[in-house]
Formats: sequence, structure tokens, C-alpha cells
Amino acid sequence: MTNYSVHVTRLLAANEHGPLLNAQVFAHSLDRLSQPSTQQLELLQSLQMLEKLREETHNLLDLCEQRGLSALSALCRKVMHHANCEFSLVHRWGVCAWTGHTVNEFLCVSVNTAEVCIDSRFGAFVQSLWNMSHLEVIESLRMDESEPTEGITVCAEEVALCYLTSFAHVKSTLGITLAKLHDLSLVEESQNSEH
Repeated sequence: MTNYSVHVTRLLAANEHGPLLNAQVFAHSLDRLSQPSTQQLELLQSLQMLEKLREETHNLLDLCEQRGLSALSALCRKVMHHANCEFSLVHRWGVCAWTGHTVNEFLCVSVNTAEVCIDSRFGAFVQSLWNMSHLEVIESLRMDESEPTEGITVCAEEVALCYLTSFAHVKSTLGITLAKLHDLSLVEESQNSEH
């Protein structure tokens, strides 16, 4: 995780000089230079790492979908692709769109006009997913603040840790979900073979 921290800190520092680009666009702009600087090459490496982490998340979501968790995959993809998601905590009885269990507290996720309500215990996962997917938006807003809040300073390492924690939480949660699903399918297979 420490190696990732260096990359994210590098990306945050680069963002202070202008908006973050994607790795492909940045690589193309470096191709035009006869001798890109070490700093520019390191930034490209960091952008590629960020895109790799996001690609790993998409791959995990593909696996979820293949294994019958299409509702989970669909909502995650919406959260990842739409920066304008709205999240609200609602206290009422209902059925979670992901688990099918009755709960009395929901996290309602609104994307455009569609709303999906899931058990509030998935709130940290959904927020982490949004954070890791919209790092550029968050950083752009953070850098655009004209007046820093008095007495509050945030160093790049702390911000990097927040993003890395989001990536780790999403990857871990999806991995655990897929492992549990695999374990359930093994149990079902053994029960079917006994009959």
C-alpha cells in the first residue's frame, strides 16, 4: 500500500498545477516531447496506477455480474460513472435492493432520476466507491476553494491515505462478497451431489 501512497501523493501534487488527466491523454502529450522530465514520467506512472486500480474494480464488478449479482454491479457502475449521485439516509422499513432483507434504515442512492435503496450498512462501501471513482472531481473542488478554512490544514499524505483507504475498502468488500458467493456455490454443489 505504501507504493500506492507515493503515486497518489504525486497525483495530488500534480493536481495543484492543473486538472488531472487520464493516462492515455498524458502519455500522448509526452510523446510529443523530445525529452520528458523524470517528474512527467513519474506522473504518467501514477496515472497508469490509478487507472489500473479502477480497472481492477471493473473486473471485480464483471465477476459479480457473471455470478448473479447484477443489481450490485449495476448500482456500482452508476455510482462510478456519475459524479452527481445523491446519497441520503432514510429511516423506514423496506427491502434492501441488494440483499432482499427487510431493514429499517436505508442508504438511498439517486442517479439522475433513478433511486435505489440499500441497507445502510453498505454506506461506507458506496461512499468509498464514489470517492475512488471521482478523485479528479473531489480534487478539482478542493483546489478551487478560494479561502482555506482557518486552523485546518490537510497534507497530501492524509488525502492520499483517504483515497487509498477507499480503494482498499472497495476491493476488499467485493473480494469478500465474491468469496462468500463461491463458498455458497460449493455448499450447494455438495448438497446436490449428495442427493
